[in-house]
Amino acid sequence: MFQTERTLWLAFKAGDRRALDQLFKTYYPNLFRYGIKICANADVTDSTLQDFFIYLFEHRQGLSVPKNTKAYLFGAYRRKLLQHLQDTRSTRIKQQAFRTQQIDIQFSIEDMVIRDEQELHTQQMLMRMLNDLPKRQREAIYLRYYDDLDIRAVAEVLSITYQGTVNTIHKAVKTLRAHPGLEKIVAS
Repeated sequence: MFQTERTLWLAFKAGDRRALDQLFKTYYPNLFRYGIKICANADVTDSTLQDFFIYLFEHRQGLSVPKNTKAYLFGAYRRKLLQHLQDTRSTRIKQQAFRTQQIDIQFSIEDMVIRDEQELHTQQMLMRMLNDLPKRQREAIYLRYYDDLDIRAVAEVLSITYQGTVNTIHKAVKTLRAHPGLEKIVAS
């Protein structure tokens, strides 16, 4: 229907409901999975995601045309969901979670289904290695390799510099390479 992300976004900005529908159908599944990683509550994720798309449509004329629609939507939804969680949590939890604004993403076996369908044992070992990473590194790895965002898009979502993103991902990969369990995974 829409040949490029840019034409889709421009049609959306012009009020084309088919464009809104296309954006929703295209990005809802990935945004939903990401939202679940942030708050671990399907009802909250679904509700805030629907509110997010309604908000976008109502304020579409004030939106700029993003260079990367997926990165823009991930970043904007992340902020919307964090704001919702901030508004609904106790003051102590708010201060702790939003002081660093780091999301505690937990990898699961379902997330780790690798295209080559490795053995369950290998998936469990890799999952343990990833969950041992610091929160920011886990989130950067998740966005880069599980949602296929490029480095600039990951930087945009995490609100850090390009170099900061490169460094974060590099540290995570370096940590994973140095992990003693890597030999077992490579050997299997």
